[in-house]
This record gives sequence, structure tokens and C-alpha cells, in this order.
Amino acid sequence: MEYILRRIPSNDEVLPMAPEETEKQVHYLLGRLVHAFARLDLCIGLQLKWLGPYRGVEVDKLLNPRQPFQNRLDALKPLVLDMYAYSDSIAHGLYREWFERVENTKAIRNNYAHGRWGGWTPVREGFEFAALSWDFNSETMTPSVRMTLQDFERSVVEVERLFGEYMALEKRFRMQGRPSKAWEDEHLQRNA
Repeated sequence: MEYILRRIPSNDEVLPMAPEETEKQVHYLLGRLVHAFARLDLCIGLQLKWLGPYRGVEVDKLLNPRQPFQNRLDALKPLVLDMYAYSDSIAHGLYREWFERVENTKAIRNNYAHGRWGGWTPVREGFEFAALSWDFNSETMTPSVRMTLQDFERSVVEVERLFGEYMALEKRFRMQGRPSKAWEDEHLQRNA
């Protein structure tokens, strides 16, 4: 089966799309989302692999593909933030904001990768998405969400940006990172 993907029109363009074409675009964007998230997970794992041993933190068990992404993220966050809390408040703030955005996009990825898609309609009307659930009680189940391809693409682009933004922060602040004063003092005394 050959997929010919069209540019996703902006919200003010009216380019009707057959339901099959809308479905192809959703699947294309979903693939981009999963790929971007896998790339982000690799980045976090590699950062954890060098920063953990550098700081004397055991991280090997977290670098197992069966370990959830959240465990790696939770381990990396304090290591990175601690490196800049003492030495560079701007870097510390930018990294903190980056970690918050990762938390938000993780929820998007989990919902979209495991949810149900359907209701394919022309691009203006979009499609329906429902988070994975087996609750069929109409009073308690989470309602489906109607979104456009543009809405979905914005979410995908946000995840794609995170990898590049982390690497840009790493490059910009690489030389300013320092462990906390307490950590430095402890290790200086130990090595004296």
C-alpha cells in the first residue's frame, strides 16, 4: 500500500479530504509522535548513563528497555537540576521548564499511542479521539475529543522539539554545570 501524504492545511484553508486521507494523515502524525518520543527517551537514557555515574548514582537498572520512561525521567531530573542549582540560576530555570514540558508531553504520547481513533471526516471537522478505557458507563467514562489535524500536528511538533531543545541547553550550559556545594565539599574532603 502506498501512502501519498499531503501537506496538512492551516486552519484558515479549506481543503476537503476523504476520510481515508484523514486517517492516513493521523497515522502519519502518530508515527512521528512515537518516533519523537523514542528519540527523547534515548536522549534521556544517554544523559542518565553519563550523569548518574559521574554523580555516584546507580542508574544501570533504569537503562533497561522494560523500565518505564517515567523512571528514567524521575532519576535524571534531580541530577540535572542539582548541577545548575548552585552554579547557574538561568540554566536551572530553563532545565526546570524543560522537564515540566516533558511531563506534559508524556501524557499526550501515552493517551494518543494507547487511545482509540475514529470518526474520520473532512479536515475542517477533524476526527475523534478517546483515551483508552473499558468504562462503558456514560456518566463516568471520559468523553471523546474532537480535534483537527492541525491540533494533532501541534502536539507532535511539541514532542519533536523537546529533543533538540535539550541538546541546545546542554550545549549552551555545558561548562556552567557544577554539583552542589555540599557535594563538592564532601568529595573534596574524601579525596584530600
